[in-house]
Amino acid sequence: ENEYLRAENAILKKLRELRLKEEKEQEALTRIYELKALTSQINPHFLYNTLDTIIWMAEFQDHQKVVDITKALSNYFRLSLNAGEEIVTLRQEIEHVRQYLFIQKERYGDKLKYEIDEPDDIPDIKLPKIVLQPLVENAIYHGIKESERPGKITITVSKRDTFIDIC
Repeated sequence: ENEYLRAENAILKKLRELRLKEEKEQEALTRIYELKALTSQINPHFLYNTLDTIIWMAEFQDHQKVVDITKALSNYFRLSLNAGEEIVTLRQEIEHVRQYLFIQKERYGDKLKYEIDEPDDIPDIKLPKIVLQPLVENAIYHGIKESERPGKITITVSKRDTFIDIC
């Protein structure tokens, strides 16, 4: 009978472990779907505004700016799509934000300044794509767009012990 109880306890323990694993996988899937939903909300609005800016530049015969912003938009979407992968390197994420800020700078002119300070030796850490852009977008729309004064966004990436700080 003792052996039967041990086997039953082992089965119950395994079932608990499987249930916990399933819950963690479900949480991960939920986060991926939330990220995809956020991405699908960001891109159409941003694309519409950027295309309006390109049209405006073309109407004023500013051909070099049209070329520059179109290249930035192309790079932005190439990085956004990332061949369907949801995980990117920190360097890719920073480049994505750089393209976003370049486009926004073209839209807002002297009202927006930006600086990205990053070390050359950023480790290849992985993170979900498009996690920095919503923060930058909020800074523009809630801090700079409605202000009478120009604003500046500064992104600083630094290493601290075993951590990466992004401020």
